[in-house]
Amino acid sequence: MAELAIGRPAPPPIWLEALAWFGSQISALVRLDRTTVDRSNPGERLPTIRIARNGVTLGVSQSHPDGALAGSLQDALQSLKSDHVKNVALYLEEDRYLKRSLSAQRLPFATAQRMAELDVAANTPFALEDVYIFFPSRFGEGGTAYFLVAKKILNPVLQEVLDHRISISSVLFAVGDRTEALNSYTLNSMFFRKRMRSKLVLQFAFYAAVLTLMLFPIIKTYQAMIESLDNVTAQVEALKPKAIEARRKFKQRDELLSNFKSFTNRKNAYEPVVRTVETLSALLDDGTYLISLAVNGNKVSIRGYSGSAAGIVPELSGNGYFKSVRSTSAFLKVPGRDGEQFSFELEVSDGR
Repeated sequence: MAELAIGRPAPPPIWLEALAWFGSQISALVRLDRTTVDRSNPGERLPTIRIARNGVTLGVSQSHPDGALAGSLQDALQSLKSDHVKNVALYLEEDRYLKRSLSAQRLPFATAQRMAELDVAANTPFALEDVYIFFPSRFGEGGTAYFLVAKKILNPVLQEVLDHRISISSVLFAVGDRTEALNSYTLNSMFFRKRMRSKLVLQFAFYAAVLTLMLFPIIKTYQAMIESLDNVTAQVEALKPKAIEARRKFKQRDELLSNFKSFTNRKNAYEPVVRTVETLSALLDDGTYLISLAVNGNKVSIRGYSGSAAGIVPELSGNGYFKSVRSTSAFLKVPGRDGEQFSFELEVSDGR
C-alpha cells in the first residue's frame, strides 16, 4: 500500500512550478487537458468525491450517473480505474472545514503559511500535526485567509485514492453559494508529491519529444540547404580559374576591338589624301613633279615644277575630281631648272 504524504505544507521547488506552468500552457494550447473542473458546478465533467457530514459520495460520472456510491469508496474508485479515469476532484462541504482570516492585506505565501500555523496553535483546539492548512487558489484576493481541515476527515479518502493510483487534480471547498479551489502550491506540496513530480517530468519529456518531432523536418531541411550551399561553393571555387581566364580573354577582345576601331577611324581620315594623291598622279604628266602637298578637308594645295605650268590647268579642272583650280602665284622660271614653278589651290568636288 502506498503511503500518504502527511506533514507541513511546503512550497514546491521553483523548477517544479515552472514545469507545471509550462505543461499547463502547452496543454491549453493544443487542447490536451480534457479533465478540467468547472468550478461553478464541480463534478460535471470530472468525477468528484464529495465529503460531507453524512458521509462520502461520488459526483456525476459515466460509471455513476445517479451520484451515489456503488458500495464502498474502494469499490467506486476501482470502478473509476476500470473506466480508465485518472483524475478526480475532492469537494468538501462547509461542515467539513474551517475558514479563518489572517489579514485584510495580501500576504506573501511563506508569511501567510507561518501566520496560519501560529493562528492554529494559539486560537484553535487543534494541534498542527492533526490538521491540514490549505490556501485558496485566489490567494490574497480580498485579503488573506486559509482553510483548516482535520486529517482524520481527509486522510481516509486520500489514502483510498492513492492506493488506486488516481490523481487528485483539484480540491474544492463549498463557500456559501460559490466554490473555492485549493491553491496550486498547497496542492503540489500536500498530495502525492513524488507521483506528481514523475508525472510532470514525463509530461515535459512528452512535450520535448513532440517539439523534437516538429523541429526535425526543419533541421533536416536546414542541413540539406547547408550541404547544397557547400556544393555550390565548391563548384564556384572549381570554376574560378576558368572564369579568370575567360575574363582575361574578354579584356583582350575589347582591346583588339578598340585598336581596330582606332585603325578604321584613321583609315577613314586618310582616305581623301590617298584619293587626291592617286588623282594627281593620274592627271600630271611625267615632266611635272610636286615638291609639296597639303590637304585640309576639301582644300588641296600643291607646289611643284612643270615644263608648262599653264598646260596642267586644263587637266586639273577638266577631270571632275576638282571643281576649282586657282593659281596662288605667278609662274616663275627657275634658273638652272627646266620648266616653270607653280603653286595651285584646288577644291575637291562634293561627294568625292
